[in-house]
This record gives sequence, C-alpha cells and structure tokens, in this order.
Amino acid sequence: MREEKASALPLLLDVRRMDENNRAYAYRMLRKNIMTLQLQPGCQLSEAELCEQLAMSRTPVHEALMMLKSEWLVDVVPLSWPKPALHYWPNATRRMSALQM
Repeated sequence: MREEKASALPLLLDVRRMDENNRAYAYRMLRKNIMTLQLQPGCQLSEAELCEQLAMSRTPVHEALMMLKSEWLVDVVPLSWPKPALHYWPNATRRMSALQM
C-alpha cells in the first residue's frame, strides 16, 4: 500500500513569535500539526513540501524534524521519508497530560 504525503493536508500555521528563529518556528508548527493530527501518523513528510508551506529553507525544517525524532514524534528511516510516529498515539493521552504538568 502506498502512503499519503503531507501535502494532502495544508499545515495549520500560527503567527511567528518575535524571538523565534526559523528552526524554533518550524519545530513549533510541525509539533502542533502532529499533536492535532493535522499530520496523520504514518503519512510521508516531504522536507521540500514542508519548506514550501513554512516558507523557509531546508536546514531549519530538517533540524526541527530531528528534534521531533528525539521526542519520538517522528520516525526517520534512512533513504526514506520522515513520518509522524505510529507508536506514539496509543499512549497519547497519558503523554499529553505528563507534558502539561
């Protein structure tokens, strides 16, 4: 089965904060879209398409994806597309309450 690309849904974007650099903004927007399921678990994320939607170069988007990978929110497979993690969602409620504390 083929997997969907992220371009199927546009990203939900907020206004950039004054003290926020490109990496921080990309991280915040990608995390928000993953947590609200705008980016569905398992869908393919194209760095090029994310850069276009976020209106920035590839480096900050790549760094933001690596930060999300360290939080287990994105799975990155070498020579493949990054994807929102599938294993995260069964425990999402418990993890969200822990993050809000």
